[in-house]
Amino acid sequence: MSSNELVIEVAGADEGLRLASFLEIAGNTLDILGGLARSVDPRERVDWRVSSVVFGSPLQLTIRGEARHDPRVIGTIVEAYMEGIAGLETKEAIPELWRPEDALKAKAIAASRNRSDVGWIAYRANGNRAEPTQRLAAHVDAVLREAEDKGVFEGRLEVLSVHEGRSFNIYDDLTGRRVECRFKPDQLERAKQALDHRVSIYGTGRYDQAGQIKSVAVETIDLLPDAPQLADIGDAPPIDITGGVESSEYVRGLRDE
Repeated sequence: MSSNELVIEVAGADEGLRLASFLEIAGNTLDILGGLARSVDPRERVDWRVSSVVFGSPLQLTIRGEARHDPRVIGTIVEAYMEGIAGLETKEAIPELWRPEDALKAKAIAASRNRSDVGWIAYRANGNRAEPTQRLAAHVDAVLREAEDKGVFEGRLEVLSVHEGRSFNIYDDLTGRRVECRFKPDQLERAKQALDHRVSIYGTGRYDQAGQIKSVAVETIDLLPDAPQLADIGDAPPIDITGGVESSEYVRGLRDE
């Protein structure tokens, strides 16, 4: 087997493997490989082609990577894929070169084992074998778990919506960062009153892994004074420092002192 190849193995259960299940597993695999390719070299174009197919149980699909400029990146991608699957099986950490969305795709692959037509899933490359299981899914859940904490959040209230739930957005005055806020039915009139005004929201915030606020479950909405507009310097009255004396006379007087 070439170092540029990756083997996908999917064993069917007693009823036989459905094509849709295999295609979904293969699709998630390609999505992760694509993410790794962008992490290794965002400028490189990588295509994956079918090298061979062995029918039976397990069904074995061997794919081969082809890079437009530097073929060495394929070996790096395949190695990162295998190490990532094996790493997520053993610990709660995003593997090197992987993004959080890649880990979620790996979780989806592992979850495919819960289907009635799938027995097990494995990958082979360069003499190594990695098998995603429910341990991998649990580790992904743990490392990407969102934190929650109560707090106060300030910004301008905009985009009030009652479609598929009640929500509005607040935008930070300095950063412009948007935060989605979900409120209760009895808070609708208060939210309408606050529309297009600065507000202070108290509630339970949900934070992503990087510690950035993502959304707030609103408990209270308080109006804040709108930030004062800075006056145009052109509108400012002239400043009189001479006490009404002609400027040349004022300067001459200073010299004579």
